[in-house]
Amino acid sequence: MKLNEIAKFKVIENVLNNFPFLNSIIYNNELDILKKEYSKSRNKKSIRKLLMDIPNLYKLLNLVS
Repeated sequence: MKLNEIAKFKVIENVLNNFPFLNSIIYNNELDILKKEYSKSRNKKSIRKLLMDIPNLYKLLNLVS
C-alpha cells in the first residue's frame, strides 16, 4: 500500500471520528433505514426513494468518497 493511500484512509478515519453529529438521532435513523434496505433480499426501495429518505447521510457519504 502506498503512503498516499495510507494517508487518505487516515484522513477519512479522522474525519469520521470527529463528526459529533454522527451520533445524533437523525443520522442514526437514516443509518437504520440504509441498513434495513441493504439487508433486504426482496422489495427494496428504489434508489431515488432511498436517497430521499436519507438526505443527510447521503451528503455525508459524498463528502467522504
